Amino acid sequence: AHADGTLNYDLYIGNVALSAAVDGAALVDAYASLAMSPELRQRMGAAGAAQAREHYDWSVIITRYEALWADLAARRAAAGARGAPAPPSPMRDDPFRLFAHYPSVALDDAHLVEIAGADWEARIGRLLELSMMRYWRVQRPTREALMALAGRIAGGGRLSVGQLCDGQTGLPRAVTLRAILWLYKFGIVRLHPVAMDP
Repeated sequence: AHADGTLNYDLYIGNVALSAAVDGAALVDAYASLAMSPELRQRMGAAGAAQAREHYDWSVIITRYEALWADLAARRAAAGARGAPAPPSPMRDDPFRLFAHYPSVALDDAHLVEIAGADWEARIGRLLELSMMRYWRVQRPTREALMALAGRIAGGGRLSVGQLCDGQTGLPRAVTLRAILWLYKFGIVRLHPVAMDP
């Protein structure tokens, strides 16, 4: 959408940002562990230096460039006269593919979702009134659909992402996944990584 001009850069970045969430408690614990442990900082620093030498030293980079050039030449030769299919946008890769290795955990059908507090409806209403939510207007479900999804979670105890993506709320799977992440990002729901007995 950004490549074809449907979204300007600010809306593009805003929508991507609203599709990711940080576990605040885990972040605080990680920072505290780092601050309290000189040994951990030393190990992480040494691991970072080793990673840099292994992956970013010029002797490594040049070898990888040479391998890339050879691979591209082989692909061009294999494509022959018919040519290879063009990517959707050679200038802008899909950010969800490009940064797929960044998150510690990716949302999947096995995650369980539960509501976090009885005042979820009021909190969603207040959030949707924030000016920053203008960024999400292109990609988000309607207020009614979002409330219906949250209501289903509230009435179901713990439901799996797979169950919530069954189409009962009338939302496509991709929109449902974005909505669940949005609800998690702002503390409306809690996520549990594996299916557990209630």
